[in-house]
Amino acid sequence: GGPPYLQFLVSRLYTSAGDPATAMQFISARLKNEETPQVRADLEKRLSDIWINRDLALIDAAIATYTERNRRAPKNVRTLVDAGLLASLPHDPKGGEYRIFSDGRAGTDLPYEVLQLNKTRGG
Repeated sequence: GGPPYLQFLVSRLYTSAGDPATAMQFISARLKNEETPQVRADLEKRLSDIWINRDLALIDAAIATYTERNRRAPKNVRTLVDAGLLASLPHDPKGGEYRIFSDGRAGTDLPYEVLQLNKTRGG
């Protein structure tokens, strides 16, 4: 029960509050029971957006730490894994690899909605 927009608001709030894991669990649980094709597509898109936002925030934090420690930017995301700043090489929801763009920030070529507060990211 409740208005359809509520599930998207809840997931945005969890993501903005720095808890993308709970947002992803919430959307995943909703997907298990949703039968309406358009709502399923919207939920799948939101799950992908949360995934990307989570990964990009982790990679950006690792880039900042690497740059501070080494006084230079990392060449690629693999460099961050090799330096022990990321546990493993993250992949986007479609299985692609993230990369570091010329502005020094992590990015993806997949379209996504920015869900975190105070971020000037786009995709």
